[in-house]
Amino acid sequence: MNRYPLLEIDRNVIRRNAGILLRECRKRGVEPFAVLKGFNAIPEIRDALLEAGYKTLASSRLPHLAAVKEAGLPVKTLGLRIPMLSEAADVVKLCDISLNSEIETMRALDRAAETADVVHNVILMRDLGDLREGIFDSREFIETAVYIERELKNLRLYGAGTNLTCYGSVIPTAENLSLLSADAMKIEEVIGRELEVVSGGGTTSIPLMMSGGMPKKINNLRIGEANVVPCDFIERGQCPIEGLSNRGLVLKAEIIEIGEKPTHPIGKLGTNCFGSYVHYEDRGVAAARCWP
Repeated sequence: MNRYPLLEIDRNVIRRNAGILLRECRKRGVEPFAVLKGFNAIPEIRDALLEAGYKTLASSRLPHLAAVKEAGLPVKTLGLRIPMLSEAADVVKLCDISLNSEIETMRALDRAAETADVVHNVILMRDLGDLREGIFDSREFIETAVYIERELKNLRLYGAGTNLTCYGSVIPTAENLSLLSADAMKIEEVIGRELEVVSGGGTTSIPLMMSGGMPKKINNLRIGEANVVPCDFIERGQCPIEGLSNRGLVLKAEIIEIGEKPTHPIGKLGTNCFGSYVHYEDRGVAAARCWP
């Protein structure tokens, strides 16, 4: 007898999704990283992404990357979350690359890398208006990049990046990603070499890439959702890519109550069970919400 709720995983579907997306990215000069956090780095799914051809695995959770290292997988690891100062030694040990924006944190990473006798790769993050993480001012961003290159001897300025469609819901466009592209080129001019990575966001940047609007300097995306459940592409028609399927993960549950009730509560209203005041729209009588 099955116990519910039940999560069904189809590795073949996920591997096929990942392969399709890798092919579409590489056709356009983009080498993506696979993000593990959305499925809690379940090994069966992680390994399906490797079989599809991903060369770098990324997560905001260090235990996910520790498991990659412990498994001896032949890939690079990327720490997606800006490190805490207290994590510097662990980040240097578990992450080949990390996203960063704070000078003080990068100094701590530099010291930890010296202690560990390694060179740690850094992608410096630029805030283009989504207000998640990153340096907001262009001049400060470029100056910080040059400081990393010239002063932090145990860090390597691996690239520049940004986050979009996260805290602030800002959609990736040719206009905002051109700001990152322009800053990356200015950094390269000052330091006298090319950056390995200019990372233009994640899954939500794929429609721009597919439409041909991605600035040419952008050569990386950090893809999680689209590999596993590309719902936004398929159901909303934002980015139809032939062959993608939402059947990689299927959550099954049993209905324990069904019927029709008014859509507006009856009686004097206060806070709900979460301590919030909620506005209810009266839509007449409809099927009741089913609680698992």
